[in-house]
Amino acid sequence: MERATLTINGMHCAGCAKSAKEAIERFAGGVVVDLENKIASFDYDPQKINIERIRAAIDDIGFEADVYKTAQVS
Repeated sequence: MERATLTINGMHCAGCAKSAKEAIERFAGGVVVDLENKIASFDYDPQKINIERIRAAIDDIGFEADVYKTAQVS
């Protein structure tokens, strides 16, 4: 498993954060969206899903996401 943090530009309200969270939850678990800092953190299995697919899911709903960092977790 890996823990990833994405920056998400374009989130302006709680509804935006909820939409971003729901898009990520289709692929990953432990999703936490921080509206104030415009980031989302989550756990995912790189053997099952590519981080770029998760990033693209955020872009597909109208935001701009970039991978900020990833780290292996046990």
